[in-house]
Amino acid sequence: MDTSPDTDFIPFQTDFTPNTTAAVSDADTVDPVSNVSVAQEAEFTAHVEYQVARWLLLVYRPTCAAFGMTGNILSIIVVMTTSLRHSPTAVYMVTLAALDWVLSVFAC
Repeated sequence: MDTSPDTDFIPFQTDFTPNTTAAVSDADTVDPVSNVSVAQEAEFTAHVEYQVARWLLLVYRPTCAAFGMTGNILSIIVVMTTSLRHSPTAVYMVTLAALDWVLSVFAC
C-alpha cells in the first residue's frame, strides 16, 4: 500500500486571478446594466429552458390570471345573488374571492 501523498491533488483553488481569456471582443457590444454581450445573450436565448420560461411568463401566467379573475368574479356574483349571502360562510367566501381577485390582478 502506497502511503505517499498525491502531489497532483489540490483540494481548493488557491489562484483567484480573473479569467482573461474570455474577454469580450471590440465587435461585441455589452449591455451596461446586465454586463452581457449581445453574442452571449443570443446564445442564452437559444436554450430550450429559456424558451419554456418565456412561454410561461408570456402565455401561461396571463391565461391563468384571466381564468382566475373570471372565476372569482362569478363566485362573488353567485354567492351574493343567492339566499346564502346572509351566512358567515358566504361572507368568508366573498372576502376570499375578492382578495384572490386582487392578488391575480397585481401578481401578473
